Amino acid sequence: MVAKLAWVNDVNSSLETLGGKKKVDVSQGAGQDPSVSMEDMVEYLADLVRSDKIVGIGLSGLNDAETIKRAYGIYPIVLVEVELSIWDTHALHNGVLKTCGELGIPVIARSPLGRGILAGAFTKASDLPDGHARKKLSRFQAEAMKQNIKLVNEVKALAARKGVAPAQIALGWILTLSGRPGMLTIIPIPGASTSSKVTQDPRGVSRLSDREMAEIDEIIQRNKLVGLVVEFG
Repeated sequence: MVAKLAWVNDVNSSLETLGGKKKVDVSQGAGQDPSVSMEDMVEYLADLVRSDKIVGIGLSGLNDAETIKRAYGIYPIVLVEVELSIWDTHALHNGVLKTCGELGIPVIARSPLGRGILAGAFTKASDLPDGHARKKLSRFQAEAMKQNIKLVNEVKALAARKGVAPAQIALGWILTLSGRPGMLTIIPIPGASTSSKVTQDPRGVSRLSDREMAEIDEIIQRNKLVGLVVEFG
């Protein structure tokens, strides 16, 4: 009951912030609290839908297709948020995107710029300030970065030939995936630390050609990244 009360309190706080103008569109079950079963989590959120506080239920931080199927069997899921980028393609191979396509669930692509590395925010581990969250992640360790930066450099080279920023290639890759057979809507949500970045990301982003998508596939295949695939931080 403690977990349920926490979700209810969070939603009520959001409703107060909205000032009665609208309901909360989506409340997401983020990851899986080991003290709360998947069934209970979805039921808690379904109660909020039935009480007219939220419109729909989303899932975030799940990397298991079977868990998504289980959740959907209890109550319809309206979106699933996963980490997806040229830097992190695990959702393409673990059945998550395939399952979302089969169930008709739109996907929110978190960290589409590879936590900033595809946007050129840094090129080596020493570029990150002390205490930065990425310093805890294995893919951003100094030795791993010596290998992993090779993928980034090839994406930058493709962007240079196309006359666009690397971030536009990264976002265009996701938008192009979104239109492929078997894929429903995939919406990238790039983070931004400044107001200028908020307006910069969408500008000039377009779908990539089949040739460009094939080239990116080749870049990913020949530049195997070092470090764990699924990490939070």
